Amino acid sequence: MAEVSVADLQRLLGRDHLHISEALKKISPVVLRDLAASAHIKTVSDGDVIESDGVIGSAIGYVLEGAIGLLKPLPDGRTHIVGLLLPTDLFGRLTAGVGFHRIVALTKSRILFFDRDVFDALLFAHPDLERMFLISVLDELDAARDWVLIFSSTSVLQRAAAFLVILARRHTESHGINGRGPTAVTLPVSRKHVADCLSVRQESLSRALHALAELGLIKIITPMIFQINDLEALVEISNQDHLYSNSVRYRRDFNAYARDQ
Repeated sequence: MAEVSVADLQRLLGRDHLHISEALKKISPVVLRDLAASAHIKTVSDGDVIESDGVIGSAIGYVLEGAIGLLKPLPDGRTHIVGLLLPTDLFGRLTAGVGFHRIVALTKSRILFFDRDVFDALLFAHPDLERMFLISVLDELDAARDWVLIFSSTSVLQRAAAFLVILARRHTESHGINGRGPTAVTLPVSRKHVADCLSVRQESLSRALHALAELGLIKIITPMIFQINDLEALVEISNQDHLYSNSVRYRRDFNAYARDQ
């Protein structure tokens, strides 16, 4: 574990998270010093359990690099990935309640941890820090809505499109770009993990990605890197909206694919 200085904190939190970066500028040097004093950085390996379900966590985590999974135990003993935490995502409970998910590293990851009790006290004492935290909470709620969108989709194609939309939007927001042109996105975890997140078979996910490529909506650069050519069309598919009325090919190919699933 590595200690964190005020300069480290400003660099780490301001690097990719534009909203927090702006809020961080308004926090007093005293609060920044106290916040840094409660923090440390830890590198975890693929498969490491960061927090078990049913326990009261002692820290608030902020993902710097890698991908973290929220795993839900199933009655038959298996576990299912019900959410992904990616760089700029915050996790952990400030209240004394227990966590409902097992938090596990899906790749080698770097996490910025804050002592929960210290963090809670700082939030209570400093409204400007509380506002910064609420920004992250709102981002977390937006992410939860994205997952609801995915699981409301009825076909593999729609779920794959929704997942790529989430990645594209996160990329454009974190880099402060408009996303109107082609956008390259990288799967944050293996295709096996993505399939698990989407509750589909890996083979079905692969067919869906190739179908989106055949439609011209994406270009498969490598098995893990995709170029988004038409984000609006992906949004339409993921929302189960009627596809472009002037595009017979989109409607025909999409409907034919959906019948095969």
